[in-house]
This record gives sequence, C-alpha cells and structure tokens, in this order.
Amino acid sequence: MAPAPTQEKQNLKVALKLADLNLPVFPCLAKPQGTKVAKAPHTPKGFHDATIDKEQILAWWNNWPDALVGLPTGETTGLSVLDGDINRDTGKAVGEEQILKIGLTHPKAVRIRTPSGGVHLIFSDAAGLGKTSSKKVAENES
Repeated sequence: MAPAPTQEKQNLKVALKLADLNLPVFPCLAKPQGTKVAKAPHTPKGFHDATIDKEQILAWWNNWPDALVGLPTGETTGLSVLDGDINRDTGKAVGEEQILKIGLTHPKAVRIRTPSGGVHLIFSDAAGLGKTSSKKVAENES
C-alpha cells in the first residue's frame, strides 16, 4: 500500500484540481511569518494574483511547499463562503452554531471542514453580498 500523501502534496493537488475546474488559486501562508499572519497571501497582489496556469501553480508550490490554497470569492469565481470558526478557548464550534441558528445554510452549499474543526460553507455568489464576519452577522441578529 502506498504511503498517504503529505499535507503539502494534498494542498498542491487541491490547487491543481481547482485550476482544472477553471477556478483560479493563489498560495497562502500556512504559519505566521514576520508581520504576516497565517492564511495571508504569499504573493504581492494576493487574490489578484490568482490563476489557473498550472506552471505558475507548480512554481508557487515549489517555492512554498506548505502553502495553503487560496480561492478568490465574489465576481472572480462566482462563489461566496461562510466561515464558521471554533472558539479557541473552549474548542466549541460557535461559528457553525451561529450559522445554523441564523438559518444561513442551504442543502446545496458545499460544506468543508477546516483543519481547526471549523467549517466553510461555499455557495453561489450573490451579487452585492459584500464581506462581513460571522461575529458581525450574529451581532446584527434580532
């Protein structure tokens, strides 16, 4: 039996698969570096550098083998994402609970578990949706 691929190789495979689906990607930091936080783009223009060019993707992951896969949202890809985070102190899935409580789920949403145990719900983008945080959405709930 072949050994399981490393996380780095998995991330590259995901990036290439998304490019196959005509979804542009860009590399993000797996860990904080200097003044940059984890998940910040490696590239100077961030999501504006996203591409489906496989040679560029391979070059990026050759430079940064542990890079996380960034995927632009909105007009660029036609996708929106709700991010349900975990409470770092308790480990409780507070973000996902808030999303469910507010009713911001849909049976056709793609649900992806994050490494921390949180969740990303991916939807078709709604024009003009904008960007906010689940904390802000929860605060505005009546």
